[in-house]
Amino acid sequence: MRIVFMRHGIAEEAGAATPDELRRLTDEGRDRVRKVAEGLRELDCRPRLIASSPLVRARETAEIVAEVLAPKLEVQELDCLRPGGNFAEFMNWVEHQDVEEMLVVGHMPDIAEFAQRCLTGRVLFSMAFKKAACCLIEFEGEPAAGRGCLEWLIQPGALRRLG
Repeated sequence: MRIVFMRHGIAEEAGAATPDELRRLTDEGRDRVRKVAEGLRELDCRPRLIASSPLVRARETAEIVAEVLAPKLEVQELDCLRPGGNFAEFMNWVEHQDVEEMLVVGHMPDIAEFAQRCLTGRVLFSMAFKKAACCLIEFEGEPAAGRGCLEWLIQPGALRRLG
């Protein structure tokens, strides 16, 4: 199984008028996410499942990626991908998915910590995940914490240039 971990795109600033959960992508954020998705297409990214945090900015990111990479897929929302999400719950969900490749959209620092736990079983180091950055982790056999292999971690500028 292959899992592409992605941080959401550039969103509106938090403020009293807009609760964190309702912050939307900016126009620039939407444009950059689309270009990142085009870069993912050049890397032959072909998710058969796309999941997202239920927060608006992550959901919008996932929907744009789906439009570019897999227009027939419906984005699934997972509470375990919201800020402060539960890695064990996420991995339990992953283990029950029968797909070769999936893409999941979440938030920092959780998305980087989930990726690290897939690689090492714990959080050992800091991973840079700019907004709309992506990494691909591949599992031989059943996916489990500490069993993943990092294929690539690409920041959004490089992905946009690929597209």
